[in-house]
Amino acid sequence: GTGFDPSFGDNCAATIYHDYALAPNSHTLAGATFELGTTTVTWTVVDENGNTATCAIDIEISDNEDPTALCLSGLTIQLGSNGSYELPLSVVDVGSYDNCQPLVRRE
Repeated sequence: GTGFDPSFGDNCAATIYHDYALAPNSHTLAGATFELGTTTVTWTVVDENGNTATCAIDIEISDNEDPTALCLSGLTIQLGSNGSYELPLSVVDVGSYDNCQPLVRRE
């Protein structure tokens, strides 16, 4: 949405734009995606006479929800002749998930 877009007023026509390169449009943050952490976005308004004004906002993205691990239980493994077995993650992970993407699975 446009919840992070500023409003402005001037007595003549003006254009507003921001410096956030990952937004699909330089005149709004609608549709923009942000990485975890804090991103500073600077807005600039330029009127038809070349007068400018700027303001900056910090947008903080955090993940405070733990992932959910779903594991297979009761697994019996036959060891190889060398006494070892490499267990792939896909055998024991039965649908682990998180509210954020991408979900990183480490083997």
